[in-house]
Amino acid sequence: MPACLPFNQGVLAKLPWPELGSLGALEELNLAANKIMMIPDAAFAGLSSLKVLSINDNRLVRLGSLRPLRCLEELRLYNNSLEEMPEIGPMAHLTILELNKNRVGSIPADYFSKTPALVKLAMPGNMLEAVPASLASCASLQFLQLQENRLAAFEDATWHALAKLETLFLQGNPGLAVPVGLGQCAGLKRINVPTAPDDLAAVFETLAMAAPGGVYWDSHGAAHKK
Repeated sequence: MPACLPFNQGVLAKLPWPELGSLGALEELNLAANKIMMIPDAAFAGLSSLKVLSINDNRLVRLGSLRPLRCLEELRLYNNSLEEMPEIGPMAHLTILELNKNRVGSIPADYFSKTPALVKLAMPGNMLEAVPASLASCASLQFLQLQENRLAAFEDATWHALAKLETLFLQGNPGLAVPVGLGQCAGLKRINVPTAPDDLAAVFETLAMAAPGGVYWDSHGAAHKK
C-alpha cells in the first residue's frame, strides 16, 4: 500500500469514497486541482494514519467530517466554495491549515482548542467577521494571514501570548479593531495591519524594523524593510 496517493489529474469529480476511506496506512492524500464538489464522511472514516490532506483548487461545497484524522499535520482546502469550517476532532499534530479563498463566515468558539500545535493559519479571501479567542491558545503560531475578510474584531483573549508569531497580515478589513495585545508579540517581523491606531502602528513598525528581514507595510501599502 503506497503511503501517498495523488489524484490531482484535473478531471476527477468523484472517487470510490468508501474504498478510499478504508486505506488505514495511507499518510498523504492529494486531491488538488480537480472538479470535486462534495465529499462524504465515508471518505475519511478509516484514514487513521493520514498526515497530509490536500483538496485545494476544487469546487467543494460540502466536506465530510475530518474527526477520524487524528494524525493530520497539514490540511489544504484553499480555492473552494466552503461556507463552514471543516468538522474536526482533537488534532494534536496539525501545524498547517490553509483555507484561502472560500466563503467561511464564522469559526466556532472552541475550534482552535483542538489544534494546539498550529503553526500556520491562512484564511485570506473569506467572509470572516471575528477571530475566536481559542486561537490565542495556539502557542506555536507563526503565520496568521486573515487579509481580505470582513473582520470587525478579535475576541478578548491573551493575544500577547503568541510569542512565536512572525507574520501578521490583516489588510483588507477596514472595520477591524486590532487588539493591543498583538503589539506585545515580540517575534513579529512581517506586519501588514493598516487599520491599527497610530500608537499601535508605531509599535508594529518598531518590531518589524528591529527584526532581521523585517517588513512593515504602512497604511498606504508602502513596504518598509529592515
